[in-house]
Amino acid sequence: MSRTVYAVLTFTLLALSTMNLAESLDAKCELLSSKHVAEMRDKIQKNYALVSVTSFYTPTLDSCIHTEVADVGVSYQIRDLTYSLLRDGGMRNLLLDCDADGANSVVVEKIRKYRGRVYSVPFIEWLDDGFGGPPSTLQTPANLYTKADCQKVFDKWMSYLRR
Repeated sequence: MSRTVYAVLTFTLLALSTMNLAESLDAKCELLSSKHVAEMRDKIQKNYALVSVTSFYTPTLDSCIHTEVADVGVSYQIRDLTYSLLRDGGMRNLLLDCDADGANSVVVEKIRKYRGRVYSVPFIEWLDDGFGGPPSTLQTPANLYTKADCQKVFDKWMSYLRR
């Protein structure tokens, strides 16, 4: 077998095994996402009839990501289901929470500075509105956010997570 053929076969096998690993991780993330939805239905009686839910594995954070986008109203959420970035546990796994009152978006570099443990750190130290402004937790925007406003910060996150 020539070196070229061997190299092509090796590359192909490596690519297939990587693809299978990613598919396997996506499947595991979907399972975690389903468990989260079931837990929220039980715990807080959240109705998912009009919520679009997606989940996937992201190598960017080495994490399972769960997204919820309301079909009616303004509500966008992105969660780190495996607590790979946000390590405090509990419900403190929101990377993005955006609704009519504005956006709270985690600043990844700042979270890493605190090694994911931000429970006792002031919000201003690790949250913003997705574009460098204050998070809605600290300053509600002058105008109500629309779906388009939340979609912008959501798209920014998805671009980051899908790279």
